[in-house]
Amino acid sequence: MSFISLTFALFLPVVFLVYWLALGRSFKAQNVFLLAASYVFYGWWDWRFLGLIALTTLLAFGCALPQTHRKAWTTLSVVVNLLILCGFKYFDFFGDNLRRLFAVFGYQLDWFTVEVLLPVGISFYTFQAISYSVDVYKGRIAPTRDIVAFGVFISFFPQLVAGPIERSTQLLPQFLTPRRWDYAGAVEGARLILWGLFKKCVVADGVAFWVDIAYNSHAGNVGLHNGFWCMVGAVGFALQIYGDFSGYSDIAKGSAKLLGIRLMDNFLYPFFSRNAIELWHRWHRSLMQWFTEYVYIPLGGSRRGNKYAHVMAVFLLSGLWHGADWSFVAWGAVCGVWYVVAAMLGARKYRPVTDAPASRRDMVKVAFTFFMFVMVFIFFRAESVGKALDFYKSLWLVGPVTLALMLGAGYLFARTTFRVDRVLGALCVALAVGCVAAPKVLIPDLLAFLGYVFGAVMLWVEWRSRSRSFALEVMPRRRWVRLAVYSLLYFFIATGALGTEGDFIYFQF
Repeated sequence: MSFISLTFALFLPVVFLVYWLALGRSFKAQNVFLLAASYVFYGWWDWRFLGLIALTTLLAFGCALPQTHRKAWTTLSVVVNLLILCGFKYFDFFGDNLRRLFAVFGYQLDWFTVEVLLPVGISFYTFQAISYSVDVYKGRIAPTRDIVAFGVFISFFPQLVAGPIERSTQLLPQFLTPRRWDYAGAVEGARLILWGLFKKCVVADGVAFWVDIAYNSHAGNVGLHNGFWCMVGAVGFALQIYGDFSGYSDIAKGSAKLLGIRLMDNFLYPFFSRNAIELWHRWHRSLMQWFTEYVYIPLGGSRRGNKYAHVMAVFLLSGLWHGADWSFVAWGAVCGVWYVVAAMLGARKYRPVTDAPASRRDMVKVAFTFFMFVMVFIFFRAESVGKALDFYKSLWLVGPVTLALMLGAGYLFARTTFRVDRVLGALCVALAVGCVAAPKVLIPDLLAFLGYVFGAVMLWVEWRSRSRSFALEVMPRRRWVRLAVYSLLYFFIATGALGTEGDFIYFQF
């Protein structure tokens, strides 16, 4: 079941009403209902994989209970879960590459591969189960004996498919204590869902058309014209991947808030980062925190050994986590090199939660960081390393020109004295409204780029709200203005005027 389906639009209100009206007096009854609802949600894709998530749940739950030989039980839980993940996700990848390696030395390896359907969300709930096993072993949380609450912790439907990957110390206690109805929290949850749908259905799906054209048609052609379209596609993919994934996280967080559950902020305005270090503390925070806690620190962190080698190990594993392909490994390597170079050059380690967000005087740094993000994510989007390199070749001239334009725009934005952000925001909104309202036959070319216009609107709104938890956290006091904003967002989402509806990108991971 997808967040952007009619089925979920009916499913969530039903869960919400039963959860609070019929079962609001008993949190244990709510847990039983949430567990059943989560399994229905997950089984909507393929009911055969319900046994897999149940096995992961029972394994992590059971291995945490014994008080003796705790290291052995923890090892068993971690190893088996990793074997299940690798079996489904990497069997063909390793088998095919092993066969190619033997072929280099003249041996024909008698190897067969099995096309295995990847269970949706397996990377996310497996990592969550592993974190629980390790946290219990480390004494960070006591093992729970409530199998229902633990089952909900592993399968909680808002964040089951694409995260955030929650720590047991933060999420599990919420299922072990009563929840109280909070009207303000429910309103905030509804706003999060609305903003997440806007990011996904309007921005991400709106630019997908040009992204697909650029990566499928223009890569490898070195001419200036094709280089321009490749850059349009590369910038579009940055908007697409952010709108798609952060949109999912917003919908997940909002759905959880409707049920009285708090999920972590998986994205904290990453496009307004001032260097690579800050970016990777704002982008997919739950995954980076997981790798920091369970890979980087056990390797020695910054206290033991070479910290830069540990950083590279984290990024390489992160790349492999995203997909069983060398292009993802290359993406992880490039991201790691970018991070390490920034650290060696003395980039400041901004703390996204406590430090002040970027200001207008930081816009040159922000522009450079965004350009680097666009460039490194070419490996992420390309179908292979070879195609990614061909894509880079087509940008040999357009890339530097684009960087110069971005830096120049950042410099001008930082130096202007009038409220240029408001002027740009009003212009973007006017363009978006005008394009939707105008007949398609009059401005077909402009309509084709409407996703980019809405991408600019998204960035402007988030820039104005960058000190808040999310973009719509604070709304105008006047009711008619709030209703106008809600209606406009709903209109853009419901009309489907910006492109073809598609699944979330991170479903494949």
